[in-house]
Amino acid sequence: MAVTQTHPDKVTAYQNFAQCQVDYALGKNPMSAPYVVGSNPNSPSNPHSALTSAYILYGGMVGGPDCNDNFYNIRRYWPETEVHLTGLCRANVVNRGIQ
Repeated sequence: MAVTQTHPDKVTAYQNFAQCQVDYALGKNPMSAPYVVGSNPNSPSNPHSALTSAYILYGGMVGGPDCNDNFYNIRRYWPETEVHLTGLCRANVVNRGIQ
């Protein structure tokens, strides 16, 4: 089995991208809003989930902003407020033009 090496520039680029994703989710974004429930006074307070009627999902990550980087903290807007990770990553990649 051949050992593959990753060029140091790619490693750095991947690390920088990952850090940008984390920073974005925690509030370094155009709305200055974290997308993690309960992490900040202005974090999402109306996550869409069957559990949210009985519990606050502290630490849950909502879907994130729309394609214009807007986020509406309204439970019925489930694509933005559904608790999951893939939506935020997808929206962030699309907003940054990464394919």
